[in-house]
Amino acid sequence: ENPDRSLALTSLVEGDATAVMTLYLQAVAERNPLAVFSLLAEGFQAGTLVLPQGIPDILVDELLLPYEAGMEFVIAVSRNGGWEAVDAAYANPPTTSEQILHPQKYVEGEGAQEVMLDDASAALGEGWTLVWDSPLGEFYLRSHLETQLSTRDAENAAAGWGGDRFHIYDNEGLTAWTLRIAWDTPEDRAEFEAFYTEFASAKFSGDAEAGCWSGRDAVLCLLETDKDTLIVFAPTLDLAKLLGAA
Repeated sequence: ENPDRSLALTSLVEGDATAVMTLYLQAVAERNPLAVFSLLAEGFQAGTLVLPQGIPDILVDELLLPYEAGMEFVIAVSRNGGWEAVDAAYANPPTTSEQILHPQKYVEGEGAQEVMLDDASAALGEGWTLVWDSPLGEFYLRSHLETQLSTRDAENAAAGWGGDRFHIYDNEGLTAWTLRIAWDTPEDRAEFEAFYTEFASAKFSGDAEAGCWSGRDAVLCLLETDKDTLIVFAPTLDLAKLLGAA
């Protein structure tokens, strides 16, 4: 029900295991360097160190994050209290991918802000149903941005994420969605919206009209609110406006 929270929990477990494995390999290398090559060869022969070809980038990134960023997270936690702090993290686990990507936020106890979205299925009209209601999270937001922006720009745009809510609506195969994002500071919000304008312009190969970019069969809008960022996606401009207003 909350993939971002699940990813954070998995990152603690796999990051812990990867950190211990790395320390073990280092200890083995100090005693017998040739034994390390034997261990790595066994991994390759078993296929555990090679990903099958053709996996979409988002799934590769999602699979590797718990091992790579998770290990960095565990190491950062251990620096603030040793392995006892890592053990304690199982009783007080990370709750967002933001805490994995920025371990200091976990150490300082910074969790996600609660963000609310109303169910807009009635406003969209007959046949529309809310099929997904969950936070998206910094990792998945960053992955979304990377479909049009460089990795560095996507990371800079998503940094400062404070919390969000993500709704997906379905109507016999037609899809619409809404994403509302809270930010740590107004500057973080402004930076994201500047990058998202670049994102949308690249995706739809054109300039926005009243905050909306239109393609052949989809419309993406970046709408103004008092303090949060609101993004809506719908098959038509009329539906996008109804979704944004709701």
